[in-house]
Amino acid sequence: MSSYYQSGGFGGGATADGSSSCDMEGGAGGGYSGGSGFNSTSSKYTGYGGGSYNGGSYQSNYANYWQGNGQVTIAYTLPVCPSYCTACSSDSVCTSCAVGYYLSDSSCNDCSSQCRACSDYSVCTSCAVGFYLSGNSCAACPSHCTACSGSSVCTSCAVGYYLSGNLCAACPSHCTACSGSSVCTSCAGGFYLSGSSCQMVCLSHCQNCTSSSSCTTCNSGYYLSSSDCSTCPSHCTTCVSYSVCTSCARGYYLSGISCNSCPLRCTTCLDSSTCTSCATGYYLNESSCNAFPNQCTAIFSSYLCTSCTGGYYLSHSSCYACSLGCVACNNSSCTSCNIGYYLYQGTCHSSCPSGMIVAGSACAEPKNRFSAAPKPKTRVVAAIMLLFTFSLRI
Repeated sequence: MSSYYQSGGFGGGATADGSSSCDMEGGAGGGYSGGSGFNSTSSKYTGYGGGSYNGGSYQSNYANYWQGNGQVTIAYTLPVCPSYCTACSSDSVCTSCAVGYYLSDSSCNDCSSQCRACSDYSVCTSCAVGFYLSGNSCAACPSHCTACSGSSVCTSCAVGYYLSGNLCAACPSHCTACSGSSVCTSCAGGFYLSGSSCQMVCLSHCQNCTSSSSCTTCNSGYYLSSSDCSTCPSHCTTCVSYSVCTSCARGYYLSGISCNSCPLRCTTCLDSSTCTSCATGYYLNESSCNAFPNQCTAIFSSYLCTSCTGGYYLSHSSCYACSLGCVACNNSSCTSCNIGYYLYQGTCHSSCPSGMIVAGSACAEPKNRFSAAPKPKTRVVAAIMLLFTFSLRI
C-alpha cells in the first residue's frame, strides 16, 4: 500500500496512487484550505477550502477525516485583526487600515483630528468636514463652510447658510435652508413656507404647518385633528386621539391606551407593581420603593447605609447626629458649623473660649499672644544709649 500527500499545507487537490479501493477527494488549495488524499483501502479524507481573512473578518476552514467507520473533524479559525485594521496577516500584524488611520510598524495609528485620511500623523491626504488640504496639513475653512478649496473659497455651507460668491451668508430669518438672500426653501418650527419666505405663525400648539390654518405635526401633549392640534388626555405626553395615549408623563405608566398612576413613592414605573425610580427619601429595592433608614441618603444591599444627610455622620452603616451646632462632621469631630457657631478643635461653640478671637467661622489665637518680650540684654543696651545721648546734651 502506498500514499500520496499534496504539498502546500492541506491545500490543493490531491491525487492518489496505489490500492484500487482508495476513495479520496481534494479541495481548493492554499493555507490549510482544501484537502489531501491518502491511499488506503480503509480510509477517506475530504478537504474543504474557502478560508479567508480580509477586511477585519474571518472564515473558519475545516476538514473531515474518516478512518474505518469513525469520523474526526479537524477545525481551525483564523485570528481576528487588531483594532482599526481592514486587513492583516496575523492577530498582531496589520497590512491596511481604516479611514482616519495610517499604517506604522504593522499597527494602525490615528491621523490628526483635522485629517480624514493620512499617510503619516503629519502628512494628511484628505481633510475632515470644515477643513481643506494645505500642503501636508489641514487648515480651517472660512466660517460656516462645510467644504472649501482655500482660506477664502467656500464650496458648500452649513445648515441655515447659503453660498454667496465664495463665502457663506446667513439665510433670512426663520429659514432653515435657502438658495439666496430672499429665497427660503424650508422653515423653522412654528413657521410655514409661503412662496419663497417663511411666514408666522402656525396655529397654537402646531410644531409644523403648511399654512396659517393647516398643521402637519403638533407639540408634545397634543394630537393632530383635522389640520388642528387638540389636547391629549390627562397625563399623556403623546397621543393619537383624545382616547388613545402612546406615552405618559413622569409618575404614570401606559396601560393599553391609558395612563395610570405609578405605585406610591415611585417617580417612574413600568406597571402597577414595578417601580424603576423612587421619590426623595426612598430607595429602589428590586421593584419596590422603601424608605431610607433614619437620616440615610444612600443604601447598599437593601440595608447598609452608605451616606447620611447634613448634620449626621456615618458609623457602622448607621447615621448619628453631629454635636450641637455642627452642620457637618466626621464621626464625633465637627468640620463646619451652623451660623452663629464657631469651630474650635473639632467642636462648634456659640462663643469662642477665653483668650481666643473670632476668625471668620472659627476661633483662633491672637497673633501677638505669644510674641516674645524684649530680651534683658536688649533693655540694657537701650538704657546705655539713652544715658550717652543725655550726657552729650549736657
